[in-house]
Amino acid sequence: METNANDNKWANRVAWALQVGVAVLFLQTLFFKLTYAPATQVIFGDIGGRAAATFTALVELVVALLLLPGGAWVLGRVLPAKLAGLKTAAPAVGALLAIGVLGGAIVTHLAVIGVVLPVAPGSEATDGGSLFAMAVGMAVASAVVLVLRRDRVKALIATLSPSGEAAAVA
Repeated sequence: METNANDNKWANRVAWALQVGVAVLFLQTLFFKLTYAPATQVIFGDIGGRAAATFTALVELVVALLLLPGGAWVLGRVLPAKLAGLKTAAPAVGALLAIGVLGGAIVTHLAVIGVVLPVAPGSEATDGGSLFAMAVGMAVASAVVLVLRRDRVKALIATLSPSGEAAAVA
């Protein structure tokens, strides 16, 4: 299947829009997790409490930084020199980590805390499932980013493989 330059420009624009959208949503929730707001207490109360909320916030901060345009700079600062070429893979790494974090959130909703949550401990008011829906939407967006950034995933595999060549990736 051939692609032309316009297809690549379109895919790049869509990927960046989704990356920024997911990153902004992760950044927006940091305040609630780090201050252990009432809604956060509902979510994390039985699964690790404030420590789990803080850890999750820190992981989400890293994910957001990798998804944003400055992600390559961040990755370039923390990697050893021989892996510096991985900086270009920052969006793909961010999307992969986002899928992991959001997959954990989705499983936690389905198996532990429920899809519809009270907005505060003991409250009758609920979120109507909006947090669960947001997690699913962000996971889908992150998966699309990973597909659109597949060239960077292949480069990442090539860099990490012992022979320096990409493994057979279908």
